[in-house]
Order: sequence, then C-alpha cells, then structure tokens
Amino acid sequence: DEVTCFKKLEMLPEPEKLVREMRRVLKENGKLIVSFWNSRSIFGLWYSIKTGMLRKMGPSSNEGPVKPLSYNRVISMLKQDGFTVKSVYGTNLLPIGSLESRLIRGPLKRFCRSIILECEKK
Repeated sequence: DEVTCFKKLEMLPEPEKLVREMRRVLKENGKLIVSFWNSRSIFGLWYSIKTGMLRKMGPSSNEGPVKPLSYNRVISMLKQDGFTVKSVYGTNLLPIGSLESRLIRGPLKRFCRSIILECEKK
C-alpha cells in the first residue's frame, strides 16, 4: 500500500532503476513517499564547488557518497514510471536557525536541501 524512500536516490549511479522497482512492488493507487538531496540548494552548490573546483571526491556527508539530484530530474523519473505527484515539501532551506527543520511549501521549497514528494501510483 505504501513505499518510503528517504535520501537513497542520490546515492545510486542509476536512480531510475530504484524508481522502477518501487513501482513494481507498489499496489495500484499505492502511495510513495520519497525524499532526496536537492542540487539547487545551498548544500547542492557546496557539493558542486567541493567536487568541481576543489576536486574533493568521496563521501560528502555522514550518510555516504551522495550526489544531489535536480528536482526536475526526480519529477521526470517519477512521472515516466507512472507516478502522480500529489504534494511537495522542502526541509532545510538554510543550514542555521528556524528554517533548518521547518517544512517549506511555497516557491522556496525548490531551494531546500531535502525535497519530500508524496506520490501515487497510477
């Protein structure tokens, strides 16, 4: 009835394969909750600087090797595999203060470190 996938897509060289597998195991009209590290956040910018200009490779956090993904790429993967996005939230807009852990719903959500998508299998 429900599948959750928190911050795993960005750890895989081919995240599309995981999206296809989640679709395969999910019942029709089932719910998918997925989150990912957003490449268009301050953290994604730092990742680009670190791996590009500074040429530092390897784990970028305590979670392992992470390559932030773009919002558009993840939405495209989900839609291509037959998911409808019902809700979008962001967390960690800034690394300090009250905006660190608050759910962000408006246009600023696209710039948050983590994007949370609530989807339904068609």
